[in-house]
Amino acid sequence: VTFRGGKSVGWNTDGDGFVRSLAANPLPENPKILVIGAGGAARGIVFALKRAGFSDVSVANRTYRRAEELAHAAGCTAVTMKEAELALGQYNILIQTTSVGLAKDEGLPLSMEHAAAGSLAADIIYNPLETPFLKAAKEKGCTALNGVGMFVYQGAIAFEKWTGVEPDTDKMIGIITEKLGGNYVNR
Repeated sequence: VTFRGGKSVGWNTDGDGFVRSLAANPLPENPKILVIGAGGAARGIVFALKRAGFSDVSVANRTYRRAEELAHAAGCTAVTMKEAELALGQYNILIQTTSVGLAKDEGLPLSMEHAAAGSLAADIIYNPLETPFLKAAKEKGCTALNGVGMFVYQGAIAFEKWTGVEPDTDKMIGIITEKLGGNYVNR
């Protein structure tokens, strides 16, 4: 919440943080995007993607009704998990927003059998750095993007809104990645 001019404004920086993280990667022109999950983080991400000009966004969720509600609210498409699995190769960007993968050896939110090599697979989970979803995506030849960038950028956006100071996000990503046991490559 920020207070300016006698007004308070609430912000959700998750979606914008994810989009900023996504934009740090080479992206295809007019990508076809699949968002897996329809919870709070997915909602923020879907709306931020639409605001950023991504027009071809689909939402899949284990409870189809929730995918439909989010898709309707955001002006995108809902698909069942089975439809998403079978059409996975048609998507350039796969975004995993569920909690599946937080627990060790938990599995996958959907089968990666039909994922296309060269697509970008993102998981908003940052610990562990490589979730089962990202591991399976890399095995299919996808580029993997973990949740460290989203975590840092959403915090940086909030910090900037509160203080007017833009933090060093590269330094933050490097420190978090190192603390979680990974190697940081400066983009």
